[in-house]
Amino acid sequence: MLIRGCEVEGARCDVRVDAAGGSIAEIAPTLAAAAGEPVIEARGGALLPGLNDHHAHLFAAAAALRSVRCGPPHVRGAAALAAALSSAPTGHDGWVRGVAYHESVAGELDRHALDRIEPARPVRVQHRTGALWVLNSAVSTQGPTRPGSREMERGRRRGGCSGWMRGFAIASRDRRRARIPHPAASRRPPYATSRSATPAAGSRA
Repeated sequence: MLIRGCEVEGARCDVRVDAAGGSIAEIAPTLAAAAGEPVIEARGGALLPGLNDHHAHLFAAAAALRSVRCGPPHVRGAAALAAALSSAPTGHDGWVRGVAYHESVAGELDRHALDRIEPARPVRVQHRTGALWVLNSAVSTQGPTRPGSREMERGRRRGGCSGWMRGFAIASRDRRRARIPHPAASRRPPYATSRSATPAAGSRA
């Protein structure tokens, strides 16, 4: 396969790829297409090596197995969400942990909505993006984000009181792990706060 007129490290060139092996066979300012060879016109677009994501969230995946599914296709509608959370067993850490919530289930979830479902036990529900946790009021009296705690004060400084008043936790991952118990906390190694990604080899097309 010939990729014609692409940009590689700032220079315009043609690149021939070995279709069988998937590796780059030839790079030159101009290359003639062989008989029957597929040609892709890059029109000056940058040609990048294949990118591979080698990391995996193993502990999160394990915790999800013991969590309540709060989004499609398992849960659809406010009544189904209420049934799933209210019937969920309490974890060994004293919490009910929900995952994979989406607004299509019951709109924008907040503390008040969770209080109506489960007022007594601490409940945290994670949005399907993983970037947002919604906490009920029981967390503020029994959990690590109780009024006066350092995490509560951080929440006020980061997002104002309204975020905590509505039960939102959008703190950094490391800070949230330090304050909100993890279901596998007693069995996992200390969390490394500094990690380096392993880049993929750039010699493949």
